[in-house]
Amino acid sequence: TKKRKLHEGHDFSGKIGSEVLCTADGTVKSSKWNGSFGNYIEIDHGNGYVTVFGHLSKRLVRKGDKVERGKIIGKIGNTGKSTAPHLHYEIKYNKKRIDPSDFYYDISYSK
Repeated sequence: TKKRKLHEGHDFSGKIGSEVLCTADGTVKSSKWNGSFGNYIEIDHGNGYVTVFGHLSKRLVRKGDKVERGKIIGKIGNTGKSTAPHLHYEIKYNKKRIDPSDFYYDISYSK
């Protein structure tokens, strides 16, 4: 469409079929087709935090599944309104989207 909309979240390009890992322990809130996001997963981590994974080629978890950080939950894809293979990643806090950058591990402090 010609409508411009703020893009919230981050996109990570990758090959179709590359593994997508859960970023924190939680419970799968949703695993379904979701329009412009295509194959879509939401994970509830408690305390108001939810992560969102979109444009997946495959979803490997179902609603209600308990997941741990590092578990493979899906595969990178090009579904929904996607222009190239990538993972769309969002963090929501109390239903509001927040900048995921604040949660990334800073490897510059590693030895």
